[in-house]
Amino acid sequence: MRFERKLAWFAVTALLLSALPGSAHAAPARQQSANLLTNPGFEGEYVAHADAMQIAPGWKVWWIPRREDQPDYVNQVPKFEPTSHPERVHGGAKAQLLGTFYSTHIAGLYQPVKVTPGADLRFSVYGKGWTSTSDDPLNVSVGGTDLRMRVGIDPFGGTDPLSPSVHWSEQVNAADSWVRFEAFARAQSGAVTVFVSSAPFDARRHNDVYWDDAELVTLKGDAAATAQASYPTATPTPIIFTPTPVTVPLGQDLLKNPGFEGKWFNPCSWKGDLPWNHIPCTPWYDELMIRWNTAYTPEGWTGWWQQPITDTARADFYKYPNRCPAGAPKTCVVWHNPEYGGTDWIRVGPPRIHGGKNSLKYFTFWSVHEAGVFQTVEGIQPGTLLRFGAWMHAWSATEGPNREQPSPYESGGQTSMHMKIGIDPTGGRNPWSADVVWSPEVDTYDQFGYYQVTAAARSDKVTVFTYSRPEKMLKHNDVYVDDVELVAVSIPGGSAAPVAAPTQPPAAANAAPPFAPRPPAAPRSDGAVIHVTQPGDTVWGLSIQYDVSMDQILRLNGMDQDTPLLIGREVVIALPDTKSPTDAPAVETTPDSPAATPIAALQSPRPSGAGSTGEVCVRAFTDSDGDGVMNPDENLVGGVVFILHDSSAVAATRTTDGLSEPYCFVQPAGAYSLLIQAPAGRVATSDTRWGLVLAAGAPVNIDFGSRPAADVGSVTARSAPEDGLGKALSGLAGIVLVVVAAAGLFWVLRVRFARGGRL
Repeated sequence: MRFERKLAWFAVTALLLSALPGSAHAAPARQQSANLLTNPGFEGEYVAHADAMQIAPGWKVWWIPRREDQPDYVNQVPKFEPTSHPERVHGGAKAQLLGTFYSTHIAGLYQPVKVTPGADLRFSVYGKGWTSTSDDPLNVSVGGTDLRMRVGIDPFGGTDPLSPSVHWSEQVNAADSWVRFEAFARAQSGAVTVFVSSAPFDARRHNDVYWDDAELVTLKGDAAATAQASYPTATPTPIIFTPTPVTVPLGQDLLKNPGFEGKWFNPCSWKGDLPWNHIPCTPWYDELMIRWNTAYTPEGWTGWWQQPITDTARADFYKYPNRCPAGAPKTCVVWHNPEYGGTDWIRVGPPRIHGGKNSLKYFTFWSVHEAGVFQTVEGIQPGTLLRFGAWMHAWSATEGPNREQPSPYESGGQTSMHMKIGIDPTGGRNPWSADVVWSPEVDTYDQFGYYQVTAAARSDKVTVFTYSRPEKMLKHNDVYVDDVELVAVSIPGGSAAPVAAPTQPPAAANAAPPFAPRPPAAPRSDGAVIHVTQPGDTVWGLSIQYDVSMDQILRLNGMDQDTPLLIGREVVIALPDTKSPTDAPAVETTPDSPAATPIAALQSPRPSGAGSTGEVCVRAFTDSDGDGVMNPDENLVGGVVFILHDSSAVAATRTTDGLSEPYCFVQPAGAYSLLIQAPAGRVATSDTRWGLVLAAGAPVNIDFGSRPAADVGSVTARSAPEDGLGKALSGLAGIVLVVVAAAGLFWVLRVRFARGGRL
């Protein structure tokens, strides 16, 4: 009787379990090809190597050694050993541990594998880290750093982890949790090499990484198609500007200290005078002088900057930003002179020195600036055609939403740095002079780009300038300058054709500055002033151009200081006196004026007529599921920078606003490359470099996906989805369970009721 009661409860329980979704039976494993790796679980008897290393059978180790000029804690050789701690093993009995103590490393494992040429492959492995300043808790990171873990495949079978042919996964900090890393590639030979890599950002007492349960499989069908979509452009074009070659051998660089080497000093100036009219610093005139302790400049160069306007009672106060951004410290000063200094002490981030042992850095912190450096060169024959070139790049980034520190390797969030260089052919020292001939504006982030401008001397001296003006008050607004040159291209009466001293800057030598002052829009018949925005326009610039306050423009258009100005948008500068500021004026058009666009319409302009032009349309979106495809429930993203290059220079740029995309570049037909920069705090889920061929009547559409770095870092292993066979088996198992349970319950009830009993 007791047995019958237990059997009845078992039957009832089985019926309840069978009704639950995904109940007690496990999903069958996804069907796939065999694992091609040797010892994918990092098991077996570990092999002893030099330096007390112990490596899992079938695997090899690699690391980047420390250079002599680097601190002792940088790029140390890590320890390699097995671990069997339950918290550090994903599957099986062991996992491979590598780590460094109070130091950083760039290191990992690799394994060459024979494959079928042309096969689409997926390499996956589980990774976890422990980065901590403390020994306890043993498996909880305390005060850790970004471990920067990733995996890759070299489709050519090379064994160099620094090779550009390696297809790397996204970089993730897998501290304290297992993350499944994946990389895809198509085999280009009969062998490929798989890599795992970690590179802690900073030294900690423990920077340990564990790898386990690796897999290399050949993909078929839809899985192969998905992998193919992730492959990078075959021949990405480097974002670099090629200097125009000097066609006549006319001497050397005319600048003093063009590499920003040698002695550096802090200058002084008389109080009330321009800060860059330097005089020797002497203790006898301390009360009359200002010592610029923040302007540490190299010999031969002078820092210049726009003096801040801090008096709120002044009419032109709103012509400069006047509010600190959210998250800035209480001591924030919105607009001030930058700090100047060298870069030979910097040890993190991409190279800040283009050549030699030092370069110039100037920056503002939680603020903006309008500044640069200049040098005047004398002894120039009037009419000499000169070329000024400079290597520059910017790092502009800010904290994340939870005050995460920005990566020094990636800029993001800045709308424009307005970077350019110029020559004053009269030798003047005023960077705002109408005589200065400026290069086109180009923002080059996180790597050096070459800037150049050409002008004919109109005096026996010329002055060269660098220039930057960030628009947003990010935590870091840094500019780096190195390896500048001023070269005579031709001299009147010399081997080249004489160059007459022009009364105006030579139009053929330089494109007009994109944000050079333009004639203001004429008032309409009702007195309203409407401006149609053009490349380079900013609210600050419009306030100067029309001599109105920046606050007035923001108020009339319902904007704030962070609202981007879209090319082709109508901006209300002033309203008729008879209307209130809230009344939007009607828009008029004439045959000679640009087509009017309502203020609410945010559409990129397109020139009429295709002719010999092509079109590439871009948009950026939040790729929530990481599949690289914009789905209906995924939204546009602002702050993504698209940079279109032709064969020699930047053709056009676009920073998305997350509202008006897709945005279309219309350019002459030909070959281009497209570089995409995700804003700080986001990681790309799509390619960041594209090779394009634009042709008339064949528009190209580029969708760029990204997602918050926090979402990527929280990725954990998930059960593989069931395929059709798995679902069928799962359903069959459920039916069998129900039938067995029902039969058992029926038998018990029949026996009990036959005896006149009850349960």
